[in-house]
Amino acid sequence: SLTKLMTSYVALKYFDKNLILKVPKEILEVPYSRPNLVPEDKLFLIDLIKMMLISSSNQAAYTLEKDLKLVPLMNLEAKILSLKNTYFDDASGLSEANKASVYDLAKFSFFLLKNYPEIFELQKIKEARIKSLKGNFYYLKNINYFVDDSNFLGGKTGMVAPEFQNLISLFKIREKIIAIIILGSKQRFKDTKIILKELFNYQ
Repeated sequence: SLTKLMTSYVALKYFDKNLILKVPKEILEVPYSRPNLVPEDKLFLIDLIKMMLISSSNQAAYTLEKDLKLVPLMNLEAKILSLKNTYFDDASGLSEANKASVYDLAKFSFFLLKNYPEIFELQKIKEARIKSLKGNFYYLKNINYFVDDSNFLGGKTGMVAPEFQNLISLFKIREKIIAIIILGSKQRFKDTKIILKELFNYQ
């Protein structure tokens, strides 16, 4: 699901945030997604991005990918930004063909924080409610442990399996901005806390 950072970036760079998109008929076939979108519902692009960044919605990512054909643009941007070990096969992160190095993830995270800070601001939202253009309500909940931390600048969770958890976290501590990237962890939040404590005697 770390893929959704690039999906959000490309969607915001190339398309109007108020563009209206239609949820595909087959949306309920997309796994591991909360909240479940209603087939053929209509939503603003920015609301789909909120779903991806707050609740890590695979269905929101699929809707963007299906309607806007984002994957070629995602790989183009990876090339433009010299993310040499990054490749995207889909927009949600469900594909095992997606890949990125820790260096690329850190580089891209700092790029987003500087140039598209709204992407990380959305990741700091604890809960939200979205109303579609057809009147359906979707409730979003952020599962990130650090969402209440005043030093937390934003971050994205990801998971290949319960024993293979990923996490990107940005913090501002003592006027320094740091990125902590955890890949393949069984306890991503705890591992991040351990690193913070070692670096800053963080409680």
